[in-house]
Amino acid sequence: MQISEFYQENKLPINANKLINNVNSFKKMKFSIFHPVSSYDNDESLSETYKKTIEIAQLSEDLGFEGIFFNEGMVDNPNYKSANSRILISAISQHTNKIKLGVAITGLTIHDPRLLVEDIIMLDSLCNERLYYGLSTGHIRFKEFGIDDKSASQIFNIKLEAFNALLDGKHVNSNFDFLRMENSKISNTPEFSSILSRVFLGTTTPSKAEGIAKQGKMLAFTLKTLPSVGELNENSNFKIMEEVVDNYEKGWSDRNSFEDRPEIMINLMSHVFSKNENINEKDVIGEYLENYWRVLTGGRFPKNLHLNRCFQDGFSPMGTSDEIIKRLKKIKKTGIRWPMLCFGFGNMPFELIKQNMKTFANEIMPEFQK
Repeated sequence: MQISEFYQENKLPINANKLINNVNSFKKMKFSIFHPVSSYDNDESLSETYKKTIEIAQLSEDLGFEGIFFNEGMVDNPNYKSANSRILISAISQHTNKIKLGVAITGLTIHDPRLLVEDIIMLDSLCNERLYYGLSTGHIRFKEFGIDDKSASQIFNIKLEAFNALLDGKHVNSNFDFLRMENSKISNTPEFSSILSRVFLGTTTPSKAEGIAKQGKMLAFTLKTLPSVGELNENSNFKIMEEVVDNYEKGWSDRNSFEDRPEIMINLMSHVFSKNENINEKDVIGEYLENYWRVLTGGRFPKNLHLNRCFQDGFSPMGTSDEIIKRLKKIKKTGIRWPMLCFGFGNMPFELIKQNMKTFANEIMPEFQK
């Protein structure tokens, strides 16, 4: 009997999703990489940064990671070197063969949906249908684009509706000041209709998971406290993830069977400590975490950020290989089986990022492929 048949025959309530998760817990975890592109060396050129990023993508494929996802940084932030990840992925697609390539995430609020759809169709063709594309309102200083912060969410929802329709080959009419279209249609979208199922929505709000599922979209979730994971204890973070899964499956059950539910992606920072007892890695990684936080907040650093808790009882998989395996198994029990792991953050050196990736692939990933 299929899971969906069991659910229907026994008329289980939505909170019986725990049973479904127990069945799904036998599924293997798949690991992707979230890679915020920044300089690996203060003196290197942009060209060198991009060459090294392509090497990171090639290494990700060689090590057996499911995919690699890139951020789209604010255009005026000197720490981010990837204001347009579509161009970067276009280059990477010519140097890789099978790894999934993704954008996490584009702030649709400031983009023209038609131009973005045309870009995505072309890019997916270059990637041989390996593209995964994430959308959200965006973490952007909207006023610089003539958008009031209070109206950003409404603008996003309207543009998302147009985006979905265009990618589905439909005609779109819009008479909003921020989006004017008259019987607009992209003629070649039926040929590329599969990309529509690989568009995902990102959020930091658990309650929004249900609505995303009702749209039939994949979900990528980020804890608001991700860079400062010590602000919440371990139990609080796992409860949040259980809430995300419950909300998503509640929305998904309204339109599809549970076995058709896409995997939920979660963005996590990770670092595997070496066995060299002469190096105080907690202090070193703590500095990179602090640098990463400063990049995200424009230089501010909260007083209530306790970096040591990232390693003691936080949610992110950091520590020894055994500690990370234990934490990932707890994450898997929540119903999350597709972590996007950030191995390079806060201007971490190139060789350290590669070492981190290799250690994770060799010592941790095999435990979840059995």
